[in-house]
Amino acid sequence: MIGCGFLLSLALRRPLVFYLARATLARESEQGRERFEQLWRADGFRRAIQQMTLWWGLGLSLEAGGALIWPGPGRWSVFCWWRPSSATA
Repeated sequence: MIGCGFLLSLALRRPLVFYLARATLARESEQGRERFEQLWRADGFRRAIQQMTLWWGLGLSLEAGGALIWPGPGRWSVFCWWRPSSATA
């Protein structure tokens, strides 16, 4: 679902990654938000943000689709050191 949100945001004036990146820069410095707005006016920067949004959306969607197709037990071992099956042993 989140991946679809990223992909759908590409149809908006400013995609989801724009807001996430701008919020990050705003937290890091007082001028971060204004600087990001200036960068957004550059075509190359705007395309880069759109491409990041596309790749994040595709990656998250493929990952979620893969989990629906094969939610196998080995999946947990990739993401955490604690495995649910080891709690009962």
